[in-house]
Parts: sequence; structure tokens; C-alpha cells
Amino acid sequence: MVASFQSCLRRGDVYAKYSDGQYLVLCAGARRKDIPEIGARINTDFRKRSGGRGGINCEFLEDETAWQGKNGILSGNL
Repeated sequence: MVASFQSCLRRGDVYAKYSDGQYLVLCAGARRKDIPEIGARINTDFRKRSGGRGGINCEFLEDETAWQGKNGILSGNL
């Protein structure tokens, strides 16, 4: 999963392991409409690297308190 994040995220985006099988991705400046594309890009890369096994589910959580609500947090489960 880490290789997929490193390959697919933009410079400045940050990811962290939240728990077993869960990661958080901070996509600075991302819009709600961008999240499905970002998630699909990570999912496609991950499936290629894992031989078609597994996948991710993504949801968008807006951070209204930091950076005037201009950050998107991509939360995913493996």
C-alpha cells in the first residue's frame, strides 16, 4: 500500500497508517469532486502491485477547522 501512496499522491500530500488496514491521506487543496479520482488512482495501482487482490474504499472528510476548510482527508480501508 505504501508504494501505491508514494506512486500516486502529489507532492505535499501526506499519508499515515491509522490502524491495521486503515490509512489516512491528507490531500491539501483537494476538492470533494477530486477524491473519487484520487481513490481510483491509488486503488488501480494497489491492485496492479498486489496481483489483483484486494482494493480500497475511500471517503472524503472535510477539515473545516484547518486551512479554512481547504484540505481533504481521504480515509480508506483495505
